[in-house]
Amino acid sequence: MKKDDTFNPPESDMFEKVSRSIEVLYSGAKVLGTNTMLKWELAENMSRPYADTTKVEMNYSICAPRMYKGRIESLVSKCIGFADMIQINAFKTSNKFYLEWYQTVFI
Repeated sequence: MKKDDTFNPPESDMFEKVSRSIEVLYSGAKVLGTNTMLKWELAENMSRPYADTTKVEMNYSICAPRMYKGRIESLVSKCIGFADMIQINAFKTSNKFYLEWYQTVFI
């Protein structure tokens, strides 16, 4: 006998209400900058782990291998320090040559 969600069994030792929730995935496409949804439907191939069939694993993985203190550290941010040091060294050497030239010309 099928019962809907509103079924409330009488309080006794013989009956108990059991609930089960199963995760599902939806797939869709949205036009960015608008409220337009082009497609929104239940995903067909949902991968589930072996141990828990009520859970769903996402079809893609997000990976941030260079995360430091909750912030993703990029390769560019690592190179900026070296570029700054090269720029400073170039400035120092040009300044040194200018000072040497200035001292020889005006002394």
